[in-house]
Amino acid sequence: MSVTFQKITRQVLNVRVIDDHGHLEEQEGLGVLRDVLSTFWQHIFASLTLGHVEKVPNT
Repeated sequence: MSVTFQKITRQVLNVRVIDDHGHLEEQEGLGVLRDVLSTFWQHIFASLTLGHVEKVPNT
């Protein structure tokens, strides 16, 4: 199955959040999607980027 980028960008995302205790949260809507995307990018930034203290050895 081939999916083009244009087809993906036209899809509606419905996101539900499961809390730390494994319960489904009641909130729905655009605010939840924004929270999920924000949390995702915060985790990516924290785990995959290096701080300004890291140095590459000069060989």
